Amino acid sequence: MDVSITGIGLSPLRSSIVLEQIDLSLARKHKRQGIYPEPKISEEAVVPILDDIISADGCSLKYIQFPIKWIGWHRNSNSSERLSRFRERYNHYLNTRGLICAKCNRSMRDNREWLSLLQNTNICYECLKPTCDTCRTMNGSAVFCRYCKKTYCTDCIPVPKCMICSAGKCEGCGDMKACEECGEAICEDCSFACGGCNRSRCENCAEISQCEGCTVKHCEECYNGKEYSVKYCEECRNNYCSTCKLNGLKDTYGELRCNACAGDVAHLIVEEMDKLRTKNEELGKENEELRRKVESLTLSRV
Repeated sequence: MDVSITGIGLSPLRSSIVLEQIDLSLARKHKRQGIYPEPKISEEAVVPILDDIISADGCSLKYIQFPIKWIGWHRNSNSSERLSRFRERYNHYLNTRGLICAKCNRSMRDNREWLSLLQNTNICYECLKPTCDTCRTMNGSAVFCRYCKKTYCTDCIPVPKCMICSAGKCEGCGDMKACEECGEAICEDCSFACGGCNRSRCENCAEISQCEGCTVKHCEECYNGKEYSVKYCEECRNNYCSTCKLNGLKDTYGELRCNACAGDVAHLIVEEMDKLRTKNEELGKENEELRRKVESLTLSRV
């Protein structure tokens, strides 16, 4: 993808009455919209073009996918005002289209908001059919995928909801799993793959110990005192694996912040000292061997 695109090349689309969908995200289908380096697509260049499109008699536009950098709180005050004004005009435009809910056939003329924080909430990205608030929220006929930032109706793409956080992800985006214990759908953020037994379970079905210093985590059933294991310290009230405890002691140049944690990794300190001692002995032998070779070469030249 070309992240240098500013959007000024969209000018030929001004006043178009055939366009039904515009995707400005620059991301491929079912791909995360976080793009690095950040695309240069410009609100100043694009918003006037969008205004001309929705102002044209006979306009067919139903869906606009905005760049992720325009969404949220990362915009400056001028661009926020510009986009807020366009959102109001776009909501008014769709309310005058006389669209009918694809599920219940009721008029959507008084739909409260077609764009929530510049994200489409009532029109399916796939089939472009509208779904009213009641069918979308109460009947679950449409779900917003938090991964690709698009709304889909369940006739096009099933979007299972995580049973822990209720977040939805469409099947194309992928990382929903079934808990191996209860079988419920869980997203990556709420799922848990144990570093010991490697089973994927939800937080409701597993006692989880996670290190506060790194990503190591395991279920209580697999705690066995090995280096990956995480142990709660009653003295400093922290959860750390042995590796993080050892590194923490190294970072303090020998000053022990917690005697209990130091005791837990004392055997590792001894092991490291033994390894260093062995390494020094090996280096000493190599140096002695090199010294003898140098002496031998020197004598042979004399």
